[in-house]
Amino acid sequence: MIEFRALYFDGKRSKPQPVTVSCDGAAIVIGDDEGSVRLDIPLASCNVAPPLGKTRRSIRLPEGGLLETDDMEAVDALERLTGSNRGMKAVHRLESHWKAVAVCVAALALFLWAFTSYGIPLIAERVAFAVPTASMERVSRDTFAFMDKRFFLPSELPLRRAAGVEEIFREVRKDMGPEDNYRLVLRKGRGIGANAFALPSGLIVASDELVKAGVDDRGLAAVFAHEMTHVKERHAIRQLLQSTGVFFLISVMTGDIASVSSTAASLPTLLVQTGYSREFEKRADRGAAFYCVRKGWGVEPYRLMLKSLHKGGAEPVRLPFLSTHPSLEERLKNLDEFEKKH
Repeated sequence: MIEFRALYFDGKRSKPQPVTVSCDGAAIVIGDDEGSVRLDIPLASCNVAPPLGKTRRSIRLPEGGLLETDDMEAVDALERLTGSNRGMKAVHRLESHWKAVAVCVAALALFLWAFTSYGIPLIAERVAFAVPTASMERVSRDTFAFMDKRFFLPSELPLRRAAGVEEIFREVRKDMGPEDNYRLVLRKGRGIGANAFALPSGLIVASDELVKAGVDDRGLAAVFAHEMTHVKERHAIRQLLQSTGVFFLISVMTGDIASVSSTAASLPTLLVQTGYSREFEKRADRGAAFYCVRKGWGVEPYRLMLKSLHKGGAEPVRLPFLSTHPSLEERLKNLDEFEKKH
């Protein structure tokens, strides 16, 4: 026989009544000291709520009734009798020991850090290459329209120079992979200095100031190779996936086109406010260095181009989306190390 004291809520009034509860294995008998309460309820119709730390235990009754008690041993006996909450025992033990809770919290924090740092980038890399070409074209078109309206003016390069730049671009495109749909657009920067950026579809925008900053055309070619590496490795889409996190990844993998289109519309803001990660910029620099070495130039043309852009030790005025570039010293050091290995 199991017997314990409890508070009884009848489901109609908020005020509880102190009662004595007994169980013979088949039914729960509830009665108060005055004899105003007398219930005989089949045990099978009662539900013992799972334990929660060291808080009072609850037993739900038919028709909205409820028992609450501090007699943990009695409720444990009821659980053994009914076979309920077996899977919650381990959870309850953890909740009852602060050290175990602290370990679980630390483990959860470690998991979230690892998933954010490694899991999401890895998944984003896989998913980025599954995004349809039509979607990338649409995103790029909308992004370029947004940025062209706010940050650029029509190019003022002389026609002969513009044609020469386009020829350099075509040569780099042929070497980097003619199967990719690389296109060049020249624009005059509206107070943003010498810059270039690449969009997912292969559209690459270069400013007049960038063209004029080059010591020679090989440095300009290296910049184009840098931007084409962004496109080839899907850095813009991967940055979008990583920034929007699990929700967008699931939308892409499950084919939720509405969510994909809605989230992809944030790419212009993402590029302006956060830009590429430093790792993506380093990989693009390696792409430019590899191109220069393969052409037999060594990395010097790209080094000179970077130094020209940072002439006098001052950063050129530039869009926030380029703010994640590594420092000049770090970039030059990386180029030197690359050249030694190749």
